[in-house]
Amino acid sequence: MKAALLERELELAALEAGVEAALAGTGTLVVISGPVGVGKTELLREAQRSASQRGLRVLTGWGSALEHELPFGMVRQIFEEMLVRATEQDRAEWLAGSAGEVKAVLGQGIEASGKSIGEFAVLHGLFWLTSNLCQSGPVAIVLDDLHWADEPSLRFLAYLLPRLQDLPLLVIVGARENELTASSHLLDVIMNSSVGEFFSLTPLSERATSIYLEKSLGRGCESGFVTACHSATGGNPLFLFELSRVLRAQGVAPISANSVQVLNSGGRALVHRVSHELRRLAANDVRLVEAIAILGAEANLPNLTQLTGLNPSEAAQGIDVLEKAQLISPDPFHTREEVFRFTHPLVETAVYSLIDRIRRIELHSQAAQMHTAAGLPADRAASHLLRLPQGITSPSINTLRQAANKALAEGSPEAAVTYLRRILIEPAAQDERLTLLTQAGMAAAQFDLSLAIFFLSQALAFTEDPIVKAPIAGTLGLALLFTQQPKSAVEVLTGVINQLPPGEEKRRALEAALLNVPMVTMGWEYLFQRIPDLRRLPPASTVNAAMLDCIIAAHDTYVGEYGGLTAARQAFARPEVRVAASRGSFLLQSGCWALVVGDPDEGIHTFDAVIAEAHADGTPVALLISHLYRGLGWLRRGDLTEAETDLCEAKRLQDLTGMSLASPVISGLLAEALLEQGRLTEAEEALRKAQISQPLPPVGFFFYYLNSASQLLYAQGRHGEALNSALEAGRRFSASGGRNPAVIAWRSGAAMCLQALQQNREALKYATDELDSARIWRAPYALGRALRITGLLTPGLSGLELLRKAVTVLQPSSARLEYAKALLALGSSLRRSNNRAQARPYLTQAISLASACGAAPLAEEARTELLIAGYHVHELTKIDALTPSEARIADLAARGLTNPQIAQHLFITVKTVEGHLSAVYRKLEITGREELGGAV
Repeated sequence: MKAALLERELELAALEAGVEAALAGTGTLVVISGPVGVGKTELLREAQRSASQRGLRVLTGWGSALEHELPFGMVRQIFEEMLVRATEQDRAEWLAGSAGEVKAVLGQGIEASGKSIGEFAVLHGLFWLTSNLCQSGPVAIVLDDLHWADEPSLRFLAYLLPRLQDLPLLVIVGARENELTASSHLLDVIMNSSVGEFFSLTPLSERATSIYLEKSLGRGCESGFVTACHSATGGNPLFLFELSRVLRAQGVAPISANSVQVLNSGGRALVHRVSHELRRLAANDVRLVEAIAILGAEANLPNLTQLTGLNPSEAAQGIDVLEKAQLISPDPFHTREEVFRFTHPLVETAVYSLIDRIRRIELHSQAAQMHTAAGLPADRAASHLLRLPQGITSPSINTLRQAANKALAEGSPEAAVTYLRRILIEPAAQDERLTLLTQAGMAAAQFDLSLAIFFLSQALAFTEDPIVKAPIAGTLGLALLFTQQPKSAVEVLTGVINQLPPGEEKRRALEAALLNVPMVTMGWEYLFQRIPDLRRLPPASTVNAAMLDCIIAAHDTYVGEYGGLTAARQAFARPEVRVAASRGSFLLQSGCWALVVGDPDEGIHTFDAVIAEAHADGTPVALLISHLYRGLGWLRRGDLTEAETDLCEAKRLQDLTGMSLASPVISGLLAEALLEQGRLTEAEEALRKAQISQPLPPVGFFFYYLNSASQLLYAQGRHGEALNSALEAGRRFSASGGRNPAVIAWRSGAAMCLQALQQNREALKYATDELDSARIWRAPYALGRALRITGLLTPGLSGLELLRKAVTVLQPSSARLEYAKALLALGSSLRRSNNRAQARPYLTQAISLASACGAAPLAEEARTELLIAGYHVHELTKIDALTPSEARIADLAARGLTNPQIAQHLFITVKTVEGHLSAVYRKLEITGREELGGAV
């Protein structure tokens, strides 16, 4: 009997249910957490056995305190051995399509191209490798000690989980509570996933302790003895197991009189036992167990024999000895690929700590040399070099540098920083200290702004050359800004700008970063006074010039100067600008955002190109911003399903990257999309999940959030609170120079609140102010909305005329939802003035448009108006009922693409494609794919 499985009925049932779900084609996550020794590992082993017996392909991985710096270390454990053992045909099928992008990461033809792999491409490729595996049968991935996992592996798992339910895949993870050596935000994402079941293991009861002791000791136990054992071990199954071993070995009778002897052993039994076993081992076996502790996830027979100098027969005999001593886990067969593991992480920790320090350094040094000589990737040797004290040789420094470059090429900036920090403690690194500090700072900027500031501040102080300082200052300034240090950001940026020659091209990027300060921070509007001089700079075709053009275009969009969009348009016509935007330059993406505000169709098309680049060779942060603002474009068009899809993807990417600055924008726009669909409860939840602190910090994009909060409060009838939120949105927007209602129409929102509060004169003033600004900007969405709201607040024929103008302005535009609102407003006004025949076509068209947009409340309001007018309601045409996503998937299917090909082309899952096609068949009233060509 295993103590760890006592009183675990709920957990075992959940694991069995997960196996059943995978067999039925549905993915499940089961998380087992608890303190050390409480039984997580044993439960995972039981789940592994059960899944394997039921026919699931079982893949395993585990975290290690000694290896959490190794990028994709856990991912490699999951997939590498399987790929090595696979047939050529299976390997080709599993690595087909997008999965082929991860060959380098998983050691399949690694150093062939030397080409860097986009961070997102790696994540997506790993997902498709998993998906391809699942096509040949259900899979279980069992991951132990997740709290020690490397960051890139955690990022993959966080990317996988939202897509889990579409796969026949059971993911089981074990994690130790309150020991988060890995990224806490990624662990939080995983541990709080909505697709999972979570169990926090508690110690065994005294009753379970009694049951186990009686089975273990082979006789009944007196209550005082049981109480002492339970007290000594705290009900911890591992400690109880070790204590019972000691009691059996010492022949201690299970009677109450021996309680004192029990209490003196307790939880120390494990360490004592490991120390005792090591003293009993022969010299060869000690060398072997030390090598297993040093090599960790690479402790297979070839590596063990090479590190210890034992021959394979001696090593195999030693493995048997270690298994019988219960130091390493037993296995029915030994292969060259098998990795030997300790029975528990505490055993590994105990063995490692008992190795003499000099001996430990010698073994790590030998392991690093062994990996280098074998021609393995540099990060394999680097993981051992990290354990060595100061004073490593130049070849070792070169290995660490290669490992850092490899980590950056594979989208693992965290590992790169770890390797670079290790180099920086060496005196030999002084000659290239500036390069190392800069590289570490730029890498850290991708995941930890405070750490980036630490490195880049040192780098900036290390040189007097302003040309060298420029790129350092650009990144440092933005890092300071987004850690709520705008004053320091301005000082850094202006300091280097003033040192650069007037015609120096690098000044443009720094000026762009400086202009970003007042756009996201209150109190720095005076910096906009630089813009007239910057406009007079001669044209240039560099990315830095495009960056400045884009930020000026964003400023012009804020203030409502439509002509500023020309520069953004010209910038994104150039492929190199789209590539730079896809790799994380949000200053460039501000130009895309301006295009969305100017013309949603143009902005969506531009973001399509950036997203395509980011999928191939870009970053999750670039994708986050692109999905976010493309979602804004869909929202302004009125394609609410598309908007929700993009914004939810942005939210998933925000969880993945930890980019908290995006949270209020995502939540605000998502809430607006949900409100338009009539989903008030979900909109309220979206805003709540943003977890906005009060009072609002000075740095951040909060006006979208505040404006959406106002809309929600208005829909709930809380008009006074809605007015306050709208005014605060306007105050923050105006503090950044914002006047353009196409960005946020806060004045018209405030006007509707004031009307509800019976303050009609003030309401009309806000509405007409917005109309004046919208006429300057001229874009149909903002002008049509302003005309509609002003028309609704203006009595008589003058109001009716404004509503007619709103319809005229919006009719040729792509702003379908706002057009539907204008049609409804005009039709309702005509119906109330007893012009029912004139009202009918407007109301009928409003129903059709609102239904196509997915705006159910608006469609229902128009239906009610039409019925009051005495007319019947007509249904949508079939083709109008398709959402843009459904139409796009139907088109690809009609061209002959298979469901997996469509899924990889659109970066969605096969099950999502199947769901969309089912909806297409239903809406078009066809039976299958063969009829799509004629129907679409």
